[in-house]
Amino acid sequence: IVGRYVNERFVLILPETGPGGALTLAERIIERVGKAELDWALHRMNFSVSIGIAYRLSQVNAAENLILQADMACESVEKCGGNRAATTN
Repeated sequence: IVGRYVNERFVLILPETGPGGALTLAERIIERVGKAELDWALHRMNFSVSIGIAYRLSQVNAAENLILQADMACESVEKCGGNRAATTN
């Protein structure tokens, strides 16, 4: 399930996917986005992505809490230069 969170942030909800599977997907996304190029106004643009991962260990964690955890992980990635994934759990 994909949705826009805020501004240029998006949320991917991966039911029945554990932390290892989420990290594998994140690494594939980072690799593919890194290969993308755009020529715009005589400038070549490259892209990077910062990914925060949160996962639920039980039914206790509300969806809103998971999104906030993933957002905090994403912010920590951005502070370290971005273009990687991190998890909060």
